[in-house]
Amino acid sequence: MKKFYPSIIAVLIILAGCINPEESMPVGKYLDYLPDDDYNIERVISDTSLQWTRNETDIINWGYRDTDYWFRLDIKDIAFDYKFLTLDYALIDYITVYLKDGEKSVPVYSGDGIAFNKRDINHVYPVFPIRENLFHDRYIYIRIRNEGAYTFPFYLKTDNGFISTTLVEYTIFFAVIAILISMIIYNLIIFISVKDKSYIYYIFFILVFIFAIGSLDAISFQFLWGNNPQWASISIPVFLMLVGITMNLYTIEFLEIKKTSKWIYRSLIAIIGLMIINLLLSLTISYSSIIKIVTVTMMVSSIYLISIGIIFLTVYKKKSARYFLSAWVILLVSFIIYALKNLGLTGHNFITNHGVKIAVVIEAILLSLALTDKINILRKEKEDAQRNALETEKKLRDEAERRLRITQIYTRKSIVESIENGLDPTTFEPQNKAISILFSDIRDFTSISELFGTIETVNLLNRYFNHMNQCVMSHKGEIDKLIGDCIMALFYNPGNAVKAAIDMRKKLFEFNKIAKYKVRIENGIGINFGNVIVGNIGSESKMDYTVIGDIVNSASRIESLTKYYGVSIIISGEIKDKLSENHDIRFIDEVYVKGRATPIRIFEVYDYYSDEIKNLIWSNTETYDKIYEYYKNADFKEAYKHYKKLMEQLGEHNYIQGKCKDPLVGYYMQRCLELQDKLKKGLLTEWSGVYNFEKK
Repeated sequence: MKKFYPSIIAVLIILAGCINPEESMPVGKYLDYLPDDDYNIERVISDTSLQWTRNETDIINWGYRDTDYWFRLDIKDIAFDYKFLTLDYALIDYITVYLKDGEKSVPVYSGDGIAFNKRDINHVYPVFPIRENLFHDRYIYIRIRNEGAYTFPFYLKTDNGFISTTLVEYTIFFAVIAILISMIIYNLIIFISVKDKSYIYYIFFILVFIFAIGSLDAISFQFLWGNNPQWASISIPVFLMLVGITMNLYTIEFLEIKKTSKWIYRSLIAIIGLMIINLLLSLTISYSSIIKIVTVTMMVSSIYLISIGIIFLTVYKKKSARYFLSAWVILLVSFIIYALKNLGLTGHNFITNHGVKIAVVIEAILLSLALTDKINILRKEKEDAQRNALETEKKLRDEAERRLRITQIYTRKSIVESIENGLDPTTFEPQNKAISILFSDIRDFTSISELFGTIETVNLLNRYFNHMNQCVMSHKGEIDKLIGDCIMALFYNPGNAVKAAIDMRKKLFEFNKIAKYKVRIENGIGINFGNVIVGNIGSESKMDYTVIGDIVNSASRIESLTKYYGVSIIISGEIKDKLSENHDIRFIDEVYVKGRATPIRIFEVYDYYSDEIKNLIWSNTETYDKIYEYYKNADFKEAYKHYKKLMEQLGEHNYIQGKCKDPLVGYYMQRCLELQDKLKKGLLTEWSGVYNFEKK
């Protein structure tokens, strides 16, 4: 609830911006005005000696005045697609617009001094349809009598503009009312449970505020007492004083003022008495007089309640006064904004029009929170001992979790999970397991570190590892070691290892794009699969739980091959045979790597390539295979010729200068030259099609 209602308020504010300005035009700057001296319409139209004054603002907001006024709307410079003339302010006593009927002028009445069943359009605002007999040559003539604030937001509107503004106004009002009613129901349910009288005063306070808002917006006049204009004016000060009375009664009960401070209690009773007198006066004196008295009374009372909140929060140390204090500050601000608008000191806008409604919703929420807070504080006092014990236990648990998190950063995840489950990893016996090993290394890291410097290099590595390690872990892999710029990771599922490698390449592309380093960061990834020994290696003082075996070294050698072939991901044939999902894979070569007596068939994974490069590889698959047959059969001269031709067809690499668009072609072309040379010199006595990499 704490998050829900503020979101609704934000939506209502945004809703006000949804009106198309081209469909709702303020016409204040096109209005001339004339103080009324009992002029009739005929004189106003025909007497050229009358001193009209052109208004200079979009919205007229003059505050309180004792004079009635004539207005004329000059339509000469207005492009006319409009269907309605509206005065978007409900608290206007009488407004008369004159129709032209031959030589006569016929008045059309509106305003809250006119019953709704006597208006042309049953709308909360004065609304007049635009028709030909509304114009007297280039003018529309209007007469206004008002005891309240002279706030006159005149608009010309299209059909859509009229519908849009009406929808916004009614939506805001009924949304606010719906929120307040839900707050009443919510707190009524709580009252049934806790039996605290503060809830009853709160409910009455919100209830009378609903009627006060309805009266201020004339919605109550439209829907409840539309045929009683006299009560429509009286209802505003009456309900505002009922709001003041109930908010003071709520304060007395909520803060238990009668028990805490006798003089504050007596002062609040006196204020309630003053408000009752004002309520009675509203039945006898003029609206313009009583509304000023009521406004001042509400502002003074709000300031006093704020002072009481500060006293109870600071002097009496009542924590429950914090929401209480915030609520009255917000209400006071809304009263000040409303009063300044009525005095003509601020503009007529969404905040000044709807500020009181928004403030009431916020206050209703805060006062409800204050009631809840009060109950929670009482409960808290009874539960302190238990809470202290729980907090101590939580601190111990948090500390254990903190240490475990640190351990997880520096140790393999499976070891941390074993520790969490109460096991002792130092007692684990060595195991034979089939596993996938992934090695990843940054290309030309020595040159990069020399270019960047020590600190910047470390920062680069940390950012790089942050991205790469996440790719490994998101595919159920474990980081076994970080060796300089190298990552060694373990996977029990070969498919996960390949998917992690593909993600690492995609993430590295984003990394380069965002980081914008001096040089492009590239890496190579090699993956192998087979049986390894998993177990503890080390001594009692220092131990590492890791993997050893031939495939670990082979995986490292496979990764090193990426820089020769100019590709980024190389997998062994063992990995390829274990894959259950389809990937973009092509055969690269069959090779001997250092430290291994049997050859390894190696493949490139290129899922992460652009569609252009993928299509290039797919379309030339038969050509690759054909040329490779020349190569395998030791016809290096013919293979070179075809590789060179293919290289010319493919063109240059997209971002590596001097490289073929498919680097594998360029590499094989150079290898064919090397092997042809050896063949001529008699150094290639035996050739099986398997290339021997003598160094890493």
